[in-house]
Amino acid sequence: MAMQGTTGYNLNHLQVAPKGVSPVYKDINYATTFEATIDQSQDKLAADGKKAVTAWSAADGGGSIGFASADMAVLAALSGGTFSTSGTAGAVINRMEVKGNVTPPASILVGWIPNVDGNSDSAGLRVTLPNAQVSMPSTSYAQETWTEFTADLSYVADENNVMIIWEELATAPTFTGGVIPTNLTAPV
Repeated sequence: MAMQGTTGYNLNHLQVAPKGVSPVYKDINYATTFEATIDQSQDKLAADGKKAVTAWSAADGGGSIGFASADMAVLAALSGGTFSTSGTAGAVINRMEVKGNVTPPASILVGWIPNVDGNSDSAGLRVTLPNAQVSMPSTSYAQETWTEFTADLSYVADENNVMIIWEELATAPTFTGGVIPTNLTAPV
C-alpha cells in the first residue's frame, strides 16, 4: 500500500558530511531549523500583444540552518575551518581556526522530520541536499538568551543532476553513532 503523505513536525535531526566517496557524517547537535528552498525565476517574452514564450532560469537552492551547540568539529565541517584538539585530561582545548580566504566546502546535509499525521502510515521525511555549501555560522552572546548559531545555505545539483532528495519513509531510520543512513542514489 502506498503511503498517504506526511505531516512533519519538529526537526528531529540534522547531520553533515563532506562530499566524497565514503562520507562520514557528523551530528549537528540541537538542530533548530533546516530551511531548504528552490528558486526558479522566469522571464516572459511579450510579442504581438501577448505573452509568447516563457523562459525558465536554472534552479537555484538556498536557505539556512540553525543549531544551538558549539561543537567545534561540526563547525569546522560546515565552514571549512581547521579543527584541532590539544592538552590532556582536564585541560583539553578544542580549537577551530577559520582563515580569511576560506571557501565553504561541498557538503551533504541530511535532515529527519518525524510524521505526526495519524492518517498516514509514514514515519516521516528524510531530506537530503547532496551538494550544499554552508556559510560560516554566526551567533551573538547576550544575557538571558540562548546561544543559537545560524548559517546561510546554498546548494546546486550534484554530479547526477540531483539538487534535493525528499524521502517519505515507512519506518523511522535507525540512528548509529548519532547519525542516520543516507541514500544518495535512488533505491532499486
